[in-house]
Amino acid sequence: MPCSDIMVIVMAADQSSRFGSAKRVATLNNGNTLLSSTLLAIKVHFPISRVAIKTEGLVQLKNNKTSKL
Repeated sequence: MPCSDIMVIVMAADQSSRFGSAKRVATLNNGNTLLSSTLLAIKVHFPISRVAIKTEGLVQLKNNKTSKL
């Protein structure tokens, strides 16, 4: 059952030094990015979501052609 009165905030602001690259645009086996998959999973239960990201990360997301959102 969706929770319409709760907003989810996804913190996707920086790249992980241990991961080696920006996780938010990492492509999973299903072809979606990690961020897209996260947002799609959240959307099932929480219709309102926001992503917190640094300004320079927007360019990286716009250049990523695998994003489904």
